[in-house]
Amino acid sequence: MISHQNVIANTMQLCIFENFARKQYGVDTQVEMGLLPFSHIYGLVVVAHAATWRGDEVIVLPKFEFTDYLRSIERFKVNQLPIVRLSLACPESTVANMYRFPPLSSACSAAKTTSRSTT
Repeated sequence: MISHQNVIANTMQLCIFENFARKQYGVDTQVEMGLLPFSHIYGLVVVAHAATWRGDEVIVLPKFEFTDYLRSIERFKVNQLPIVRLSLACPESTVANMYRFPPLSSACSAAKTTSRSTT
C-alpha cells in the first residue's frame, strides 16, 4: 500500500531533483501532458502532484487517441511529455506531419526502455 506520506515524499524528491535543471535552463513553469492514469504511481506523482506543485499547466486527456494527442500538443503548446512505452508505439503514418509542434523541453519514459529509433 502506498501511503500519503510516500507520495508527498516522492513528489518532493522529484521537485528538488528537477529544480537544478529547471533553474539552469530558465524554466519557471511549463505545459505538461497529463495522459497517464493518475491511479498509477508515475501519473500520480509526476503529473498529478509534482507538476501542480511546481505550478505547471497540465493538459488532461480522457484517453489516448493519436490525433487528439497530437492536436493537444499543438494547441496547448505542450513542452513536457511524461510517457510510457505504449504511447511511443504510435501508428506509423503521415498524420503527425499535419501538426506544428512546439519545441519539447523533455520527454520522460518510465517504462520499458526505448529503442534507438524513438530517440
